[in-house]
Amino acid sequence: AHRLPRAGRTNNMLVLVTGTDEEAKDYVVGLFVSSVIVACFFLAWIILLVVLKGMGSKRVGWLSGRRQPLPAKPSSSLNQSRNSKNEEATEPDGGKNDGTVTANEELTASEWEDLYQKKKKDELWMKVVMVLACSTVIAMAIIMAQKGVDSLRGSLS
Repeated sequence: AHRLPRAGRTNNMLVLVTGTDEEAKDYVVGLFVSSVIVACFFLAWIILLVVLKGMGSKRVGWLSGRRQPLPAKPSSSLNQSRNSKNEEATEPDGGKNDGTVTANEELTASEWEDLYQKKKKDELWMKVVMVLACSTVIAMAIIMAQKGVDSLRGSLS
C-alpha cells in the first residue's frame, strides 16, 4: 500500500469505492495535504534557483548555473611589456602572489593557459557527474516502472 504521510488521514484507497462519504472525504483531504507538501518543496526549489541565477556567477559561482568567464587571452606583446615592467619594479606586497586574478591584473600566457586547463578539467568533471546523475535517474525510473507493473499485476490476481 502507500505509506505517504497524510496528516493523520487514511491511506486506504478502497474507501473511495466502498467507504462512506466521510471516509472518502478523509482520503481526498489526506491526498491533498501530501500534494501540497510536495508542491511547496518544488516551489521553494524553483525560487532558490531563480535567486541564485539572478545573483550571477561572480557572486555565487557555479551555483548560478554558469561558470565564471575566463579573462581575455593575453597577447604576446602584452606579456613582453609586462615582463619588462616587472623587472624594473617589485610588487607592493613584496612579490608575493596568492594566485588570484583581480580585474586590474593581466595574466601571462602561461598563467592563462594554466587557468584554462583547470577550467577545462573542472568542466570535464561536471560533465561526468551530470552523466552519472542522469543515468541514475533513468535507471531508477525503469526500476520504479517495473515495480509498479509488478505491483499492479499482483493486485489484479
